[in-house]
Amino acid sequence: MKLVSSTLYSRSQLTPFAFVTGMVLFALAAMGLTAALPIGMSVAVVFLFAGPHNYVEARYFLTRLPARFGGLRSFFLFSAAGVVSLTIAFPLLTRIPTWFGWPASSVLWTVGVWNTGLILWGTHLVAMRAQQPPRRQWDYAWPIGIAVVGLMWLQPMVLPLLLVYLHPLMGLWVLDRELAQRRPEWHRSYRAGLLVVPVLLLVLWTVGPSSGGGGLAVPVGIRQQITQHAGAAWFSEFIGRRLIATHAFLELLHYGVWLVAIPLASGRVFAEGFKNIPLMKRSISFRRGIQIGLLSSVMVVGLLWLGFAADYSTTRDVYFTVATLHVLAEVPFLLRLL
Repeated sequence: MKLVSSTLYSRSQLTPFAFVTGMVLFALAAMGLTAALPIGMSVAVVFLFAGPHNYVEARYFLTRLPARFGGLRSFFLFSAAGVVSLTIAFPLLTRIPTWFGWPASSVLWTVGVWNTGLILWGTHLVAMRAQQPPRRQWDYAWPIGIAVVGLMWLQPMVLPLLLVYLHPLMGLWVLDRELAQRRPEWHRSYRAGLLVVPVLLLVLWTVGPSSGGGGLAVPVGIRQQITQHAGAAWFSEFIGRRLIATHAFLELLHYGVWLVAIPLASGRVFAEGFKNIPLMKRSISFRRGIQIGLLSSVMVVGLLWLGFAADYSTTRDVYFTVATLHVLAEVPFLLRLL
């Protein structure tokens, strides 16, 4: 279906002031809601937006893939191999100690192995990107990568926890690069508006969030899932509540970026149907395959909603396990945007 230029996802006529004002107001509302209802918002934002944001993100990255890889073939093949391997390996490695009856401390070693693979994969991608046009002077990539591997082994569980909080910020980085290329007139205002995020986080940690579920009868099991995912179980209740609210706040920002800001900035995610997906021009089989894949993605969004409604706890666990794939997939695309 072709969307005309007057739609939300086409070439918007918003002024830089209007764009950044909307962004700041959204951030204020997100902070207020997550501070007042930390557990409730943690449940609600994943239920409502997890599936749709994955679909939009997939559509966006498809518009970024060239019809033919050419000299980038090795980069994208290595990227895909790492994304798939690391996504499959993470749940396997974390469950191996349980399957074989190993002591709980063995989890640190299996997570450390996965962390090492992730860092080395990412470092090699940085080195490969540095040799591609436009070339970058990133000779420090491997020394830093090796140093990070060594530091990570001091406490292997820190890196997966950091990814939980860094991943929502990657959407802001993608938006920054998209604005720099597609909307330079918005770029400076956007960067100024970003200053509100650390200020709101400071307010959130200073004032402190509510301890309730926000009017939702949240079962104990789901509360424990949210607490574990945010890393709150490692700390006191004082810090733990703030971590849960911080994660919910960053996730809501992340979903807002992908569902509204990036489509507005690029005008390519939904505008003109599938015409902005270069791979579809490669062959009829590619076109049909991508169409079927995107249609399947829409169906998955619906199935996610049904799954959350039927068994929120299990569906959330499955979703965040599989979501490792799209978290890792953002890395090579971000490198190509630099």
